Amino acid sequence: MHVTDTTDPQRAWLDSLRDPLPALAILAGLRLDLFTQIGTRPQSVTELATAMAWDERRLDALLRALVALYLVDILEAQGDPRFLCTPVAARWLCSTSPEFDGQDRDLAPRLWAAGLTVAASIRMGQSTAPHAVGGGTADTAAFLQGLHPAAIAAGRRLGRLGWLDDCRDVIDVGGGSGGLALLLCSNIFRKLAFGSWSNPTWQL
Repeated sequence: MHVTDTTDPQRAWLDSLRDPLPALAILAGLRLDLFTQIGTRPQSVTELATAMAWDERRLDALLRALVALYLVDILEAQGDPRFLCTPVAARWLCSTSPEFDGQDRDLAPRLWAAGLTVAASIRMGQSTAPHAVGGGTADTAAFLQGLHPAAIAAGRRLGRLGWLDDCRDVIDVGGGSGGLALLLCSNIFRKLAFGSWSNPTWQL
């Protein structure tokens, strides 16, 4: 049996790309809304498992995996470990945190699920993800809503750069929510004779 030399930097790089476990641990935390449960108050595994009717042993394994990813801290209190979100997780993954800035966090599970259908999509020559644009489904609407915060943020950054200060028209053909154009129209081109935004689905 050949044992791979794990000190090989090229193999280590490849392993880092194909290792799904960190992403799956985060995905499990998002689906359980675990980061919200431990966002502002440290809790023990027993407290969480009892309150949420979860399996204690499996929950403990997930929490320790998230500790290894620096998304959760362990606070030792009289031999009873308690878990609390790190500042990074609180900001991007815990919706009840005062510092929360991760409005697109619910998009991640959709993207990961869609990624698993890429091979089938190539074989079949058609979209296979539930949120495929053009499907006219609630999944598509939810997907676009997930894109919206990032589009707004991109429009805000683009406006600050000053690249469009001399422009009178803007067209957003990215295929997303239109949030980038919406932000630019509202903030940069407000004083110009610009057509009003008529899509009621998305808000600034």
